[in-house]
Amino acid sequence: MSPMKDISTASGNGDFKTAHVRIGRASAPGAEAEKILSLLASENPADLQKVYRELLPAWVKRSPESAAAFAQSPGAAKWRVDLMVVVAQTWTHQDVDAAEDWASQLPNPTERNMVLGYVTFAEADTNPTRAARILQNSELSSDRREILVENLAQLWAKDDLQPLYDQVNRLPVGSERDGLFKRIALAHSQNNPAEAAQIVAEKMAPGPAQSEAAVYVVREWARKDRPAATAWVNAFPAGAMQNRAREALSGELYGAFQP
Repeated sequence: MSPMKDISTASGNGDFKTAHVRIGRASAPGAEAEKILSLLASENPADLQKVYRELLPAWVKRSPESAAAFAQSPGAAKWRVDLMVVVAQTWTHQDVDAAEDWASQLPNPTERNMVLGYVTFAEADTNPTRAARILQNSELSSDRREILVENLAQLWAKDDLQPLYDQVNRLPVGSERDGLFKRIALAHSQNNPAEAAQIVAEKMAPGPAQSEAAVYVVREWARKDRPAATAWVNAFPAGAMQNRAREALSGELYGAFQP
């Protein structure tokens, strides 16, 4: 289910029955857990669909803590990533605060980054402001944060980028903030290139990130309003960025830039 198959997870020692005792019989009947493990082990697509779309979500709704413990148990280690994703998404829809608290306390930094990302995206569809706050509160690596900002910007580009913009704007001035504003500008340029151009001009420091963002925005703007895009480029200070932007307008850079 999850594309993120490179997550390394330490499963610990012991079998599922030992882990089951720690989970607790009242909230996680052994028969139910054994049934899920049996279905997973079959590798039958219909069985896997039943686990990920029916049985595990129902378990999370009844007792998210025990479902999360099962997902992290040694007996379920082979399917840990996919189980953790389903727990994160389902728990977020039920109680975002509790889901964020659980995800933020996961001991493996790589897994914590991944799960917090899924919590953020699960909340993004219904409450962008709350999702942006998760992003702000999370101790994410810079690479992971940039991926999340890019994906959220694409998701919200047609609706409301303000919560994401506000969170990035609170970061200290520097290369990380410039990179995040670049991602926001690229997404925003598809719908409102004039505002995207304002972000590039006012929120990003001169340098490679600003130059690349400007060229991309120019292309998008020229498709919608070439005279306005040309006027913006003509207002650039003379130099390499203006030259690249003019080449983009003329079509000589078409397809060369990979954001």
